[in-house]
Amino acid sequence: EIQATLRLARENVRDMFGLDWAGFSGLLRSTPPGNNGRMLLPWFEPEITPHIATPRIVRHQLDAHDAAGHARAVIEAQMLALALHSRWMGVTPRAIRATGGASVNDEVLQVMADVFGAPVTRAPEANTAALGAAIRAMRGRVQEEAAAVFAPAAAGHAVYQDMLPRYAALERANR
Repeated sequence: EIQATLRLARENVRDMFGLDWAGFSGLLRSTPPGNNGRMLLPWFEPEITPHIATPRIVRHQLDAHDAAGHARAVIEAQMLALALHSRWMGVTPRAIRATGGASVNDEVLQVMADVFGAPVTRAPEANTAALGAAIRAMRGRVQEEAAAVFAPAAAGHAVYQDMLPRYAALERANR
């Protein structure tokens, strides 16, 4: 169940159920915010925050064979963990700019917007480090394309505001 190679948690969940990314996204779309109370601590690898030395998967009200529940639970866990473990900064984001591999997934960005209650803008290029280097090399002559913006849904945000303390409690109980 736990893979020995370094991989992203969502890749592990995708592969556990033999999905491609389109199938994963479809399952994520098919489940409601809050996942009907099903939660996952996807510690497939040792973690720094929170400190988890021994990889393991913790399921709460989540059947090990529930592919749709796992797809939503892994994304919600990642976003709730970001919200929980960034509180020390004392900053409430007014906007988020998403980059990297998951930024191409509309469903993931909607969960992010709903968890944080802030609009999420997808960078027009997933590999923003390379784009930044190219823009610097061109000395600003490159114009960025318009990017997709994902507005938080009030109902989804309310679900995640309620879910965050339950997620935090599950995490504390399983460290």
